[in-house]
Amino acid sequence: MKGALAISNDLDIDSITRTIHAHPTLSEAFMEAVHGLEGQAIHIAPPRKRSKKEKVADFLKYSIINSEWIVLYTVYSLIFFRIYRKVLTLLFLLI
Repeated sequence: MKGALAISNDLDIDSITRTIHAHPTLSEAFMEAVHGLEGQAIHIAPPRKRSKKEKVADFLKYSIINSEWIVLYTVYSLIFFRIYRKVLTLLFLLI
C-alpha cells in the first residue's frame, strides 16, 4: 500500500523517510527498505568481513578456473591450427 502511494505521488527517498510509520507493520519494513537505499537502516546486519584465508581461497579458486580455461583454449587452438594447416596443404596440392 505504501509503495503504491509513493509511486503514485512521485515521492522521493527523503519524503518517504520523513513520514511516520507504524510499529511493527509492513509500513515499517517499507521504511527500513527505503532507509537501506541510503545506508541508514538500523535493522540490517552489517556486511560480514572476509578473513584473509577466505580472500586467498577465493583468489586461488578463480585463478585455477581461469588457468584451466587458458589451458583448454591453448589445446583447442593447437588442434585447430594443425587441422587447418593440413587442409591448406591438401588444397595447395590440389591446385
